[in-house]
Amino acid sequence: VFDMKKEEYFSNPVKSRVQNVISEDSEDSYKTPQVLIDQLFRLLSLGKFNEKMIKEQIETVLMAGSETSALSLSYVILMLAMHPNVQERLYEELHSVFVSQDEETSYEHLQQLTFLDRVINEVMRLFPSAPLIARCTRADVPISNCTVPKNAFIMMSIYNMHRKPEIWGDDADEFNPDHFLPEKVDERHPFAYLPFSGGKRNCIGYQYALLSIKVVLSKLFRQYRFTTDLKMTDLKLKFEVTLKLCNKHLVGLQKRVW
Repeated sequence: VFDMKKEEYFSNPVKSRVQNVISEDSEDSYKTPQVLIDQLFRLLSLGKFNEKMIKEQIETVLMAGSETSALSLSYVILMLAMHPNVQERLYEELHSVFVSQDEETSYEHLQQLTFLDRVINEVMRLFPSAPLIARCTRADVPISNCTVPKNAFIMMSIYNMHRKPEIWGDDADEFNPDHFLPEKVDERHPFAYLPFSGGKRNCIGYQYALLSIKVVLSKLFRQYRFTTDLKMTDLKLKFEVTLKLCNKHLVGLQKRVW
């Protein structure tokens, strides 16, 4: 597939003309909208990337940009199916924001869905798609009563931090969107919640991911009521680069009457 796309790109006269117009040093080269694969092949033609780097970028986008969002959506649906009172509260919010069941979702709609924000945040707290992150130190780093040496590889468990009772309270393992009430958020350290990592190497697509998840959920929960027989105590999790559910996301759905 990669070779086919490469041949298609470099044999396309329109795209070839674009390459001649957009030079390596041109400011427009970074502003001109292009689909990802075209942008990557442009960098290949400029000698900025090689084929191995392009394939790695595509794999990253497929993994980080698609699977993680799909997993988060699946966990939100399961948690709301498992907690019908929370699901009904979300439906009430949707009913107050949207005029009809089939109304298209706008950015203005999304700004009003504050309870949905709290639901999504709580799900990503309990089930971060990337439960572990790895870093390599560039210098000696003093932490607490020890020093992490330069060039050390560090694995940090986002999953464990998101479930620490000293941060989240005695109900740290329970699904409770009130964990993200504004006053409670203000009480916590800003790095106590890191579903997209943090600092300079945080996820560059987190805003798009949140918006896309909200768009899908705002449509689904206007249309359907979700149910499940699973309980929190039934869930068996496993780490396969992303956080997977051994039980699978077993839910039923019923059509809603608006």
